[in-house]
Amino acid sequence: MKRFLTGSVCTAALALTLSLPAFAGEWKNSEYGWWYDRGDGTCAPTGWHWIDGNNDGIAECYYFNEYCYCVPWSVTPDGYLLDANGAWSVNGIVQTQLVQTNQTAQTNTQTNDEENEETAEIIGEYKGSFTDSRGKSSVELSIFEEDGDLMAEFIFYDPEEEDNTKGGSYLCTVTQKTGNTYELRYERWLNQASGYSMRNWTVTLTNKRLEGNVINNKKYTIRCTKRKN
Repeated sequence: MKRFLTGSVCTAALALTLSLPAFAGEWKNSEYGWWYDRGDGTCAPTGWHWIDGNNDGIAECYYFNEYCYCVPWSVTPDGYLLDANGAWSVNGIVQTQLVQTNQTAQTNTQTNDEENEETAEIIGEYKGSFTDSRGKSSVELSIFEEDGDLMAEFIFYDPEEEDNTKGGSYLCTVTQKTGNTYELRYERWLNQASGYSMRNWTVTLTNKRLEGNVINNKKYTIRCTKRKN
């Protein structure tokens, strides 16, 4: 039986299986037929079960009778056809679904953890300066998370004033591009300052230093240092 597993992907709705698990174990044969050892010496109970018999990440759906055996070349009590291996088949095609392996799950978890750590690392308050067509200006940057999205408040003012209430500010969306590199794209003015324009920035975080430039214009730069919490 386990020699005939297929790799086709099922696109039909499988209402009969609902949320059935995909067992990991091994096929066994006796004088009564094939049954599936779930890895602990117990058999798959009566009903439908997704099984990835060759651990290729693709499972087939098998039906087992009240004695835990497959019933090939038959029709199940709920009216579905089984092929020579006892797997659910539609028009001669064995139905399959992808199964997430432990290794894939661990990789995904590790990737998500790393992304979360990087996201948490950039969140905070920064102070520094930037340059554009008007010359050098002071900047205070507040990066925060809102409803699962990274946002930034970009506050700027004349460096000789040291008073951020006399400048302007705008809201940005923050998007992680690669590793510790992010894009800050303006969304709207919070406090529009006369003679200033909102800018889109690409920045890189290194050891609490946020540095970068205006997207598509490397002459205009920004350098900030993260404040202590």
